[in-house]
Amino acid sequence: MSQVRSAGSPFQLSGLGGCGLNRSGNILSPRYGMNSTAAIHDTTSAMVTTWNSERVYSPVLEAAVAIGRKPAAVISVPDVDVLYRIPMGLHAQGLDDIVVNQLKLGDKAGPVDLAEWEAAVDATLHPLDEVTIAVVGKYVDHQDAYKSVGEALKHGGLRQRTKVNLKWLEAQELEDSDLAALKDVDGILVPGGFGDRGFEGKVLSSQFAREHNVPYFGICYGIRHR
Repeated sequence: MSQVRSAGSPFQLSGLGGCGLNRSGNILSPRYGMNSTAAIHDTTSAMVTTWNSERVYSPVLEAAVAIGRKPAAVISVPDVDVLYRIPMGLHAQGLDDIVVNQLKLGDKAGPVDLAEWEAAVDATLHPLDEVTIAVVGKYVDHQDAYKSVGEALKHGGLRQRTKVNLKWLEAQELEDSDLAALKDVDGILVPGGFGDRGFEGKVLSSQFAREHNVPYFGICYGIRHR
């Protein structure tokens, strides 16, 4: 409830501001926290039905009315437990129909097929295997620096119905260790980095992978090999 109300005022202001610039848009798409967003809109009571069937007051609908948009054009995007549920949630709210109608695609759009998204959700929730991959880098305290690498590993596992656990290791800290942190992993990935700091740690992880027959992949810095 509090999340919905806190999100409402900024959303209303931004919507009204856009309207004042003659840019009201065709779809309003607010973000919400888990279990607080709307999927089906009720124009008479300014209420919405959440994905978990609770009913909450929604200032978003008031914003829609204020800028002259039908509540059906308010497409909520909540936090979800599995990211790949979002396309199905958008479909449940009719976003695809709105887009098809706005672009006048008609029959050219073809039937809705969410099979791959449903498979992705199922693979995420019910993996058949599990592995741990060590990521030996220089910026592991700021994991967003390696966001694409981490997501690529997870997506690769998803395709194999395998849960991928990432073990983030600071390369420099491996230089004065016995490399015990690498002994329980199923694979090692060394992402890119610049400068000399942590270089020896990367080399040691490569050596460990070679001597212990651990799958290894190095990116950049002259250590590209598998």
